[in-house]
Amino acid sequence: MYWPTSAARALTPNGAGSPAHPTIAIARSRSGAYWASLTAASLTIWATRPCQIVAAVHRTQRSLDEYGANTALSFKPDGSAIIIETDASYILLYDIVFTPGASGSGSTSSIYSYTPSSGAGSKSAKKESYAPTSTALRGAFQPEAGELVGSSLTSAGAELSRGGLGGSAPSEVVEISFRLVLRIDAGLSCALPVESHMLVSTLSPPAIQAIPWPGQDNATAKTTVQSSVINEERVLSLVHSRVMNTFIWITEDGRAYSTSLTMDAKRPTWRGKCFHGAPNRSRNETFVPACKAAVNARFSLLTVGLEDGTLRVYTYRSPTKKPLFSHPLSIRSSLRSTASFLKTGKVTSLAWTSDGYALAVGWEHGWAVWSTYGKLMASSFRDDWASASKHFSDSFMFGVDSVFWGPCNSELFILSSSQPKNNKPIDVDRQLFALPFARSAVAGQHSPDNTRYAFVQLDDAVLVYRGSDQPDMSIINPESDVWSHIKIPQAYLALHWPIRYASISNDGRLIAVAGRRGLTHYSAISGRWKRYVLPSQESSFSVRGGLQWYQHVLIAACDAGGENQIRLYSRDLDLDNSQLLHLETLPSPIILTSLFDNSLLVYTADNTFYHFLIVITKDSIKLELCGSITFEGVVGEPSRVRGMSWMIPKQQQVYGNPADDLIVATVIFLIDGKLVLLRPRQTAGEDYEEVAYDMQILADRIEYYWTHLQGIGSLENSLWGYDGHGIKLWLDALTIEQAEYVGDEDGTSSSAGDVESRPDREAEGPKPDLAEGDGPGPDAEVEETDRDYEYKTIQERAYMPLDFYPLCVAMEKGIIIGIEPETSVKKNMEFTMFRSSTNTHLFLQHVLRHHLQLGQLEEAVKFGWHYAGLTYFAHALEILLHSVLEDEADYLQQRESQAARIEGAHADSNGAGDDDVPPSANGSHAKDVSGTSTISSVTTNDLRIDTNVFDNNDEPRLQVLPNVIAFLQHFNPYLSVVVGCARKTEVARWKYLFAAAGEPRELFARCLELDELNVAASYLLVLHTLEPPEESTQFSARLLQRAMERSDWRLCRDLMRFLSSVDEDGQALAMAVEQAGILQGVDWSKRDPEKAAATIQKVGTERAEILPLAGTVSGLVSLSASGGGKGATLFPWRHSGGGLARSLGQVGLRGGTNWGPTSPASLGTSPSGVAPDRRPSFGLLSPTLPAPPSGSGSTTPTGNGEAQTASPPRPASPGHLSRLDDVEEEEGG
Repeated sequence: MYWPTSAARALTPNGAGSPAHPTIAIARSRSGAYWASLTAASLTIWATRPCQIVAAVHRTQRSLDEYGANTALSFKPDGSAIIIETDASYILLYDIVFTPGASGSGSTSSIYSYTPSSGAGSKSAKKESYAPTSTALRGAFQPEAGELVGSSLTSAGAELSRGGLGGSAPSEVVEISFRLVLRIDAGLSCALPVESHMLVSTLSPPAIQAIPWPGQDNATAKTTVQSSVINEERVLSLVHSRVMNTFIWITEDGRAYSTSLTMDAKRPTWRGKCFHGAPNRSRNETFVPACKAAVNARFSLLTVGLEDGTLRVYTYRSPTKKPLFSHPLSIRSSLRSTASFLKTGKVTSLAWTSDGYALAVGWEHGWAVWSTYGKLMASSFRDDWASASKHFSDSFMFGVDSVFWGPCNSELFILSSSQPKNNKPIDVDRQLFALPFARSAVAGQHSPDNTRYAFVQLDDAVLVYRGSDQPDMSIINPESDVWSHIKIPQAYLALHWPIRYASISNDGRLIAVAGRRGLTHYSAISGRWKRYVLPSQESSFSVRGGLQWYQHVLIAACDAGGENQIRLYSRDLDLDNSQLLHLETLPSPIILTSLFDNSLLVYTADNTFYHFLIVITKDSIKLELCGSITFEGVVGEPSRVRGMSWMIPKQQQVYGNPADDLIVATVIFLIDGKLVLLRPRQTAGEDYEEVAYDMQILADRIEYYWTHLQGIGSLENSLWGYDGHGIKLWLDALTIEQAEYVGDEDGTSSSAGDVESRPDREAEGPKPDLAEGDGPGPDAEVEETDRDYEYKTIQERAYMPLDFYPLCVAMEKGIIIGIEPETSVKKNMEFTMFRSSTNTHLFLQHVLRHHLQLGQLEEAVKFGWHYAGLTYFAHALEILLHSVLEDEADYLQQRESQAARIEGAHADSNGAGDDDVPPSANGSHAKDVSGTSTISSVTTNDLRIDTNVFDNNDEPRLQVLPNVIAFLQHFNPYLSVVVGCARKTEVARWKYLFAAAGEPRELFARCLELDELNVAASYLLVLHTLEPPEESTQFSARLLQRAMERSDWRLCRDLMRFLSSVDEDGQALAMAVEQAGILQGVDWSKRDPEKAAATIQKVGTERAEILPLAGTVSGLVSLSASGGGKGATLFPWRHSGGGLARSLGQVGLRGGTNWGPTSPASLGTSPSGVAPDRRPSFGLLSPTLPAPPSGSGSTTPTGNGEAQTASPPRPASPGHLSRLDDVEEEEGG
């Protein structure tokens, strides 16, 4: 969902004349408007936009001697204060004071104001100042994105800059004011500021103290009111999530606890559970201590970074339930490598994006970014650092101390390691970096139109993928420029950066974006943006809940001064509040909106689901409320809903009243990574409109999903969900059966490792050793059981593993489109370049295989015909056949090998093998010439396969290969698909393939009947491998004759090259030429060798008018004369190597050439171009065979001036053929 782009910006902290000390820590305020950097002796406050220092404080040497050096810092949640920890167990509290500046106030105290010089020489003879005025500067230099945030004409400017909408305000002056010093007598381990307290972890004794902020009521009385002890282990790290009201403790022994704090006046209590390193873990589980933690409140995930560099992610359920393990993260697993350069060191920092779609990880030796459920989107680890410039300056690529995300996650701020690397001193001016990121628009708004297009949002622009409107080959060509780059108006960005929402219309022609305030929209037809006419109106509201396009009407969910509105704008009218088409007010803040046809779905913070109908009359367009329903008790926390849609039964769509859609619709939610279906069920009451819902969980760990209500064929009402590794597909989600109830994954009621503490615990007697699990405390009666039942997930119909991150599904093209990030380091660049490439994946074969596994041949054919016109349809069919063939043939070989081992173990010479493995004609298993087991004499009736090993579905099925063959016979590319699959798989699988597809000779004859000569040529290698040499030569002769009749000289040339390569003596070529009757009327037995050359040239000249390639004719004659038969005894000079070489040279060939690898594993000879590996490619049947590489059978001059041919090793036996290897055309051939 997020990936880096462009290059990182280096931020220099010492521009204000501060001492050159390494930066040791960074932290951001909750709003992201400001952030701070810390050295051992100074504190610096930065504005996010423009990114510059706005305040700094330098401690004196006396302060350092008395209170110790700085070690860590944290912002107070409201951004009004900063606490600094020192190495002498002191906490320094600084207040952050915001003072209105010059903008909008007329004051001259602003540090951003500009005053021209008035000294000597500052004015000309005409008393005109040489320096430009402030007005002239503003006119000459356009402000960058976010530079004017907070300087709007409304009184909300200062409120916005400090109140949490992101961005900084140049109209404010920031001052740092020292407040007080706190001495922690028990020793300071770490500190964490929350809204009401400062939480302090002490060393001796190990405890958590809650210290109220100065100035609060009864501050002195409550200073030590809350404390907790955990098995005498010190708490080294504290992390808090305000949204989830959850704390994570990491103790000195490496365990991680999920806790909550109940602020009860009588008995404030800590409660929680140990979820990493619990004492009751299995003995086989290897425990790795935790060192860092982070919380993803949007998906309810707890992430723990370990000392070995790996990460473990847990699912949070409730304060009284133990978090469940979700998935691991490892750089080695993600890169599928164990290379030595993948040494990360321990985790030093973790940071989730505010929307929960990306996790940034810092290590001692690098960094990486993962998507929510494990797709690696970027990393600094590579094995070619030797190619980097010796002046390479991006130090964060080699180690990171801290990371955090900027406002709206448009940038990742990185503090590189403060420890010297490779004995090089730290460059204090190259420690801080801001790395820009791109993201899918779905991260900001999950809507059907945003998932229909690959729609990417940058910091100051949007990208739209236009490949779906291009020809078929453009969409699959990674070099095609199919992205439309649209810049957002700079004037809007300067005031309202960052961009929070971006929406695209159904046809991709209209785009709308919304920042902190207001909105603006764009038309691809006119290429123009429209903004509000009055800036005051633009700044009077903010978009909250999303943007939707209905034809030319923009629907915006807004918050206007605390009023929750749905506004309708027309693209054709000016943006002005007086031009609104319709205004709807709701009682609660809007969380999500979604549009399906003319139905607008709205989900609000009070757990209410609204259905509006867009009604168009002659004079107006308005919203009509059709109904609403509350999901109280069904959806626990509305803010965690990441996606929303619905499905209407076909009968209701055709015959029903749209106002009744809510009663019969199946509602889909994405909550905490769970794809949830809510099915309507009529209750027994008399009220017809009273509806209850049955909840069904389709899948867990889903990042985002697509719905296709108007899909093609069986894809109608399909659901597509991405789980971080691939796409899960459910066909016709309306027909999915209800799942069963199952227990929790852990199935235990855990008390060991729980946190249960009270401040007055010592007054009740000795404290319990909670880590050893002696049982719950006095609050056990209100604790929920850990055995709550949940729904079992539903198995998907198809699963599509992907190597890239998907952005959309181009349904009409049968393609999944996505992004693959790339990193570039070059010798001539001192920095790293981050870019991305477009990648695609065919989904047709997955859907077809699902139908064929169920025996649904008719459905598969109907689905296939929708895509039969695509250029790459044959490629999809070949992938389908290839995958089924590999699965089934390999399984049969495995069963055969098992049977052979069992037979050998029992030493029973008469024993029968496994019934599932068909024996050969003599009763024993067939062997090829190399001694390896092969499949021989297989017929489709002999196949009885346990297909549970083939795919994800548990239901038993018959073999799929015969169904695939039956399906392929309905389409024209059938013959080419079969031979293309054969050429890209091992010979051991050929007999199994042709047992279902038909004999190769029959398929070859069918190609000749259909006049598909190039496809017939592809079968020659198969026939040459499976048939005797004499018969395979006859097939070549038949094809050669047909090619001559069709004047296909290119194919003739390729056939001769093929025949000469499979038999270096030339007999096969001579026999084929003779059988084809090409040289009828020439009696070579009466010719002497001296007249041969003259005759060859004469025949070539005579036939030049008929045969356009005279050289080809000469080659045919010479090859016939020198290749065998009657002429063999009359031409003794062919054995010297010169005659055959000269003859082959006339047609651009070399005698005895083996055009493949000399290893016995493969033979690279074929009359058609082939792919270089087993993976099917788009170039299935190239009509030209490339010429041999130089050196495979080169001709060298001898001492007497004659040519001497160096013969290479003899081609491998046909039994050894495993695949065809691509070769390059020799120049001049």
